[in-house]
Amino acid sequence: MSKEARGAKVRFDGQDGYFIADIFRNKKLNFIIAKGPVTTANLLRPAEECSHYLHDFPKAGACSPENGVFIVPASQVFQVNPL
Repeated sequence: MSKEARGAKVRFDGQDGYFIADIFRNKKLNFIIAKGPVTTANLLRPAEECSHYLHDFPKAGACSPENGVFIVPASQVFQVNPL
């Protein structure tokens, strides 16, 4: 589960890379809005000292990585280090 955050460094599960995003919470969902498309080619590397972690394949919700948008259950993204 993640609190709201701006400018979060989000590690993408299964990748040695991260992206910058704003995270908003609405009840049991997290809305992750990246600062651009999220593809393996444009992830920032290495994925060290990230503030959040996003599971690659959400169990529910909607994902559009090419548009930089993830709407996932609260259990799919969590804070690992303080901002």
